[in-house]
Amino acid sequence: MLTLFLTLAATGVSYAQTVSAILGDLPSGKTVKVIYKTTVEATVPLGDSTISNQGVVLTGAGTGTEHLSGDPAEIDPEGPTLTPASNTYGPKENLFILEDPVASTSSSNAVGGYVPENLYDENPKPADLDNSFSYGAQWGGIGAGPHVVVYQFNERIVFDGLGYAQRLGGIATADKVPSVEIWVTDTNPGAASLTLDILSSPPSNQSDFITTDFTPILRYYLLGKYLNGYYVVFRLATGTFNPGGAELVLTVDTPDPLEPMAIRDSPTQVTVIWATEPAITYDSQRSTLLGDANWTTIETFYPGRTGARAYLDSGAPSPRQRLFYRFIKNFDTVT
Repeated sequence: MLTLFLTLAATGVSYAQTVSAILGDLPSGKTVKVIYKTTVEATVPLGDSTISNQGVVLTGAGTGTEHLSGDPAEIDPEGPTLTPASNTYGPKENLFILEDPVASTSSSNAVGGYVPENLYDENPKPADLDNSFSYGAQWGGIGAGPHVVVYQFNERIVFDGLGYAQRLGGIATADKVPSVEIWVTDTNPGAASLTLDILSSPPSNQSDFITTDFTPILRYYLLGKYLNGYYVVFRLATGTFNPGGAELVLTVDTPDPLEPMAIRDSPTQVTVIWATEPAITYDSQRSTLLGDANWTTIETFYPGRTGARAYLDSGAPSPRQRLFYRFIKNFDTVT
């Protein structure tokens, strides 16, 4: 029996957290990958700190020999994984900024020069996130929030993060948006307004924005889960804030192509999200058993871009105890 303990600690602060997991019996020569997410508190002095992360494996139901995990990118086989805690995001290999929506609308209370297209008018790159200033023209308008914005896409988009630049306004305490609520849907929710039906349902996600600085940095916010749909509805701010901003873009952080990113099951369908690359066709396959003879192709598609693809399998057998999905990369390149 293997028990894994993961400890996170930040240098320069007296804080650490230990997470434990019982992995069960692991056959000789086999490996297991443990994936988790952590939130760095604002008390960590960003820019000059390092997050140290290391696992301890205990054999014998937690009473046997200790073995330290190691960072495969480092020479030391038992050295911790060190991640700089920096307020500069910088480029990231698998981070993509999604293409602009084909249309957008805003609620009528966002007046006084509000132009929705200013929220995606500068085509930023991943390296610009948490680095670049003064993106786009100002928007926001007069009057307290919330303001509602609807983005419409001509395909199902997948995202797990966003970049947002606050507006520099004449009222320093009013021109900041403290938070955004996000809804995703496959059906047209209607033109943006404060009375959209979708706003009465719980949001798909909510993110708190940084409001403690007065520079229009294009900040990066990780949402913590993958969202997907043809329409994205944003409700910006609450209370006395006059929402303002200069850029609002969606991002996706994907693993290498063909790796599954997420899977969600519901009574009516199964949603599988995969990483993809352009100019390649893929077969999406399903099986109730593992083995080469048991796979059924349920869709062949061409994603046309690097990033991610969400597939909704509304024909999955029900009731179901287990299903297996895989992507087959076809070698006939599309040009």
